[in-house]
Amino acid sequence: MTDEHRPKRVTMQDVARRANVSRALVSLVMRGRDSVAPESRAKVLKAAEDLGYVPNLLASKLASQRTNTVGVLLDSLQNTFFAEIYEGIVDGLAGTPVQPLLAVGSLDPQVEAFKIQRLRSHQVDGLILAGYVGDVDALARFAQSIPTVVTTRAVNVPFVDSVLADDLNIGRLATEHLLELGHREILHVGSPQSIPHQERGEGYERAMAAARCEPFIVRTDHVTPEDGRRAVTTALADGRPFTAVFAFNDFIAIGVMEALIEAGYRIPEDVSVIGVDYTHFAKSSLIRLASVDQRTYEVGKLAAERFFERLDSPAALPHRETRLDPVLRLGTTTSPR
Repeated sequence: MTDEHRPKRVTMQDVARRANVSRALVSLVMRGRDSVAPESRAKVLKAAEDLGYVPNLLASKLASQRTNTVGVLLDSLQNTFFAEIYEGIVDGLAGTPVQPLLAVGSLDPQVEAFKIQRLRSHQVDGLILAGYVGDVDALARFAQSIPTVVTTRAVNVPFVDSVLADDLNIGRLATEHLLELGHREILHVGSPQSIPHQERGEGYERAMAAARCEPFIVRTDHVTPEDGRRAVTTALADGRPFTAVFAFNDFIAIGVMEALIEAGYRIPEDVSVIGVDYTHFAKSSLIRLASVDQRTYEVGKLAAERFFERLDSPAALPHRETRLDPVLRLGTTTSPR
């Protein structure tokens, strides 16, 4: 197609001419400024609609020195826990021009570092890191130049906000629920030491100590259902009895239940099981897994709010940490001993 036959792009000047107003007024309308009179705004929008005008977002981004994007790092797409955080982030961005740019870290510090670098190369206006397991020193370095919010992990880093549920309280709530049901031999299927959620296990140990019960912990290599299956197989082979299992998360709890059922145990008649996260499949009427709710949607939405606050005042805000109180959600997988 030759240039003379190529459709001509409608410009802001064309809209101004059609509406019989200045180009500056059209610019104010397109940027959503409140200072424009309603009659003038309506006239400009009608002219833009008649001409099929579409604002040039790239030009406006260059003018404002912002890209209206936020880099979002999720550490897994398999675990719906992260999907629910992302849903909260998206709703927190709703009604603004900012769009999320997504990357997956796979719970691997090296992969995370690479993905964060790629997000930054797209000139995102900030970062929201969900499930970050990487180096805190590296986080401190890049947070000096870009607004950063970390969810589900407490990080005491200048100019970084942390939004998370209280992990210590999560471990305590789950364990005390099982203790109140009369269980004394409680297995905790814990996370790998490499994952920064050790307070959850500490909450379990404190509750067990307060009840004068001996802790029984089997750690996993990762945080998948298969890891839950392997942990239960290891615990059964150990020969130490247990009547209840507190799993690090719902994902692991699913594998725990599969292994117990395959070994001939009934849930909850023989063994009670509780997880963490209160994910969509935990709520399923087919499973109804007892779980501790981290309020992940609220975590994501609050992370988006913190991003905007830090975007407006990047150097004025100190490190801030917000911990949400977890909520015990009863299901059908726990019962009295």
